[in-house]
Amino acid sequence: MTIKQVIENGFCVGCGACKIANSDSVNIKFVESGYYEATVVNEEKLVNEICPFSSDSDSETKLGKELYGGSVNNFDTRVGFYRNIYAGNVTDNTQRLNSSSGGITSWLTEKLLESNEVDAIVHVGVDGELFKYKVSRSVAELRMKSNKKSRYYPVSYQDVMTQLKESDEIIAFVGIPCFIKSIRLLQKEGFLNNIKFCISLLCGHMKLSGFAESLAWQVGVKPNDLQTVDFRVKKENNLASSYFFEAQNFDGNKFTAKNGDLLGSNWGMGFFKHKACDFCDDIGGELADVALGDAWLPKYTKDYLGTNILIVRSKLIDQILNKFTKEVSLEKVDVNTFFETQAGNYRNRRGGILARLEKTQGWVPEKRIKLCEEFQGNVKQNSIYRYRSKLSSLSVRYFGKAKKIDSLLFFKLAMFPRLVKYHYLLSGFKGVLRTFKIFFPIKLDTK
Repeated sequence: MTIKQVIENGFCVGCGACKIANSDSVNIKFVESGYYEATVVNEEKLVNEICPFSSDSDSETKLGKELYGGSVNNFDTRVGFYRNIYAGNVTDNTQRLNSSSGGITSWLTEKLLESNEVDAIVHVGVDGELFKYKVSRSVAELRMKSNKKSRYYPVSYQDVMTQLKESDEIIAFVGIPCFIKSIRLLQKEGFLNNIKFCISLLCGHMKLSGFAESLAWQVGVKPNDLQTVDFRVKKENNLASSYFFEAQNFDGNKFTAKNGDLLGSNWGMGFFKHKACDFCDDIGGELADVALGDAWLPKYTKDYLGTNILIVRSKLIDQILNKFTKEVSLEKVDVNTFFETQAGNYRNRRGGILARLEKTQGWVPEKRIKLCEEFQGNVKQNSIYRYRSKLSSLSVRYFGKAKKIDSLLFFKLAMFPRLVKYHYLLSGFKGVLRTFKIFFPIKLDTK
C-alpha cells in the first residue's frame, strides 16, 4: 500500500520526509484535529518508500541490520541492536533540574558540538509558534530554556530540513522513533547524508495539540491565550514520576498544577494520541545511534531530579559517555532492566497491536507481528488496549467541540462516562471511584 493509504486512513504523522524527497508533489499542513498531515499531489514510488508507515518502506528490522548489524554484536528483539545500555544522569544538578529527565540528552548534544563532531543540532524548541523544529549551533543556544525539555506536541521537520538538505553543515538530529525511521529512509535514498547522528527520544506515543491545550485550560489558560507550556516541572519532595505541569498566558502569568491531578494527563489513557501510534512497534528507537528516555523504576524515580535510561549503538557516542565521568554518572544495566523501565509501553504497543488488529477494519500499517506475539494479552487486557484507542479518538472529538462552544466543562462531562467504563475495565467497581477525582478542585500555584 502507498502513502495515499497512509494519509487517507489517518496514519500520517506529518514528519516531512515526503516533502524532502519531492517538494513539488507534497504539501504538509496543520489540520483541525491538531497535527501535521501531508497531502500528495503527484504520487510516485520514491515518496512511498520513504514514508515510515507505508507498506512500501523497509522495516526497522531490515534498516537496523543495515545500520548496525556489521558493527554491533548485541541484539534483542525488544530493542534491536545495542552496544551498551546505561542508567544515569548529569552531575550538574542545575542542568539536571532544568531537563525533563536526567539531563543526558542535552549534555550529549552539547558535547557533540564542543568536540566538533557536528556543526548543528536539529531539535524541537520554542520559536514563535508553541513548538517547532529548529537549529542550534552553540552550547549557549542549547541551554536556553526554550530549547530544553520534552515537548509533547506535534511538529514537522519539513521547513528546517528543506533549508539544510543542501547544506555542508554536519548535523545531529533529535526526534522520536518514527521520525528517526523517516530520516534513515531518506538517507537510504541519498537525502540528508549530512546527518551524522540520530538521537531518539523514547516515545509512549505522539500527542496532538489538544493535549497541551486541555491541560492548560484546566489550570486556567484557555487555548487562544496559551503562549507556552512546560510539561515536566520538577519539585523537591516528589518522585521523578510525580512532576508538575505549567502553562503561561500571553500576559506572562504562569499557572501550575500537579500533572497527575489533570484530566487526560495519565499516559495510559491515551488522550489525544495519534492514530499511528497504535500501530507502531518500535519502543527502543531501534534506528538511532543512541536512544534516551526515563528510567521508570522505583530505584530511580525516588530521585526527583530524574534519571535517564540509554541504549547506545554508536561507538563514538559510547566513548564520549565514558570519557567524561565527572560530568555524567552512569550505571551499566542489562536489556531486561531497560525493558522493565518501559514495560507498560511494550505491553500497550506491541500487545495492543495484536488486540487492535483483531477488530480494526480497513487498511493499517504493516507491522512486525512476530515481535508482538511475546506480548499477547488476555481477554481483559485486549479489551483495555482497544478501549484506549477509543478514548483517544473521543478526546479529540469532544475537545474540538469544547473549544467551539468555549466550555471545558463540556469536555469533562463528555469524557466522564467513558472514563467510568475505562476504570471499570481496569479495576472493577473500585476503579470507578477514581473517575470522580476529575471533579475535585485542582490545587494551583500562580506566579
